[in-house]
Amino acid sequence: SEEVIILTSEHACKVFVFLRIRERLQQGILFRTAIAVILAAENKNVDFIVSLAGMMTDAKTTLQYQNRILCETSNNFSESEVEESQRITGQLYDILKKAPNKQKAVEECRTYMTEYANTMTPEQQEKYNMTGQNRFAILRTFGTTWFFELFKLDMTKYLKKVKCPVLAVNGKKDLQVEWTTNFALFSKYIKGHGQLTTHAYEDRNHLFQHCQTGLVNEYGKIEETFSEDVLKDIEAWLEEK
Repeated sequence: SEEVIILTSEHACKVFVFLRIRERLQQGILFRTAIAVILAAENKNVDFIVSLAGMMTDAKTTLQYQNRILCETSNNFSESEVEESQRITGQLYDILKKAPNKQKAVEECRTYMTEYANTMTPEQQEKYNMTGQNRFAILRTFGTTWFFELFKLDMTKYLKKVKCPVLAVNGKKDLQVEWTTNFALFSKYIKGHGQLTTHAYEDRNHLFQHCQTGLVNEYGKIEETFSEDVLKDIEAWLEEK
C-alpha cells in the first residue's frame, strides 16, 4: 500500500543513509517490492536500484492477472466462467479504488457480494468464492490498511522521478507480476534516462526458481532457492556501476 510502503521506505531510507555515511561507498537498493523505486525517487543519494520482479502496475491490473491465471489453470472453469470471475473481482477492485476510506470500501464490497451471492446456487457460490465464509475472509483482507492503500498506489509518479541506473529482472513464468507489462512501464518512464537494463528469464517463476508452471503451489516443491545465473547477471551489472 502507498501508506504502508511509504512508511517502510522511510525506514529503509534511514538505514540507507546510515550505511552511506558509515561506509561512504556507492549505495543502492535491491528489493523485491516497489520500495526500491519509491526510495530512489525520494532520495537522490541512491546510486542504483535492482528490482526483483517489483510490481509497477496498478493493483487491479496485477490482481486481475493473478485471478485469470488461477481460473484458467483450474479444470473447473470454462472460458465464460473465467470472464465472470474477472467481472466479479474487477467490480470489487473498482470499489476499493474509488472508496474514500477502508470502512466505506468494506461496506460497499459487503453489499455487492451479498447481493450477488443471493443470485447464485450453492455450487456457484463455492466456485466463485462467494460462500458466507469466503466473503468474511475476503472482507477481512479488504479491511486491512495494506490492502486498501494498495489500490491508491500509483507507481508511475515515482518511476518518473528515478534518475539513477536501474536493473529490472523478471521471470517469464512469473504468475504474480506479469513481466511484459512491468517492463513496459519501466521502459516508458526510465528508458529515456539511458540507464535502464532489463532481463527476463525463461522458465523462472516469481522467486526466480527454475520451474515447470510458475504456479504458487509449485514454489515449495522446488529445491532451488534462487537461480544462480540471475545472481551472476546482477553481480555483473553491479560491477559495471
